[in-house]
Amino acid sequence: MQRCFGEMPLSERIKILSSEKGKSQIQIGHEYGMAVRNINRYLRFSKLIPIFKDMLDDGRLTIIAGVELSYLSEAEQSLVEKVLWRNGMCIGARDAKRLREVSGAISEGVIESILGVDKPVETSEDPVSIRLPGQIYGRFFGNVPMKDVEGIVEKALEQYYNGLIR
Repeated sequence: MQRCFGEMPLSERIKILSSEKGKSQIQIGHEYGMAVRNINRYLRFSKLIPIFKDMLDDGRLTIIAGVELSYLSEAEQSLVEKVLWRNGMCIGARDAKRLREVSGAISEGVIESILGVDKPVETSEDPVSIRLPGQIYGRFFGNVPMKDVEGIVEKALEQYYNGLIR
């Protein structure tokens, strides 16, 4: 059974659109029901290293951040990914744009500075949003009332960090 183009993971859509040689972006857009702007974005994604394509697929990397990172060389992208992984971070569009602006002069120190690795986390009484892939949310919280999710997450984090300290 063949899937609809829109249901495919981004990495598969990138491969398909990148293989459309000899067609204009307008023709491709008509064929796949996409705006030219989005066609351009998908074509930029073909310049991303595989881990960033995977991050696009599972939602850990936004489309705009992916476009910005696609302008970095493969070596620079690998360095960014290394810093992100080592610090357990994701990257947003604003920081990806700042990295693009310093492309050619990127080092681990520059990346860490832009990402704010050394900045202390500010605590606040204001709510903070946490993104979870839908699959994980459904697996653990599918039948849990929304009002109970916060308490469960807090208890799980306490248990996790208490286990690390011992």
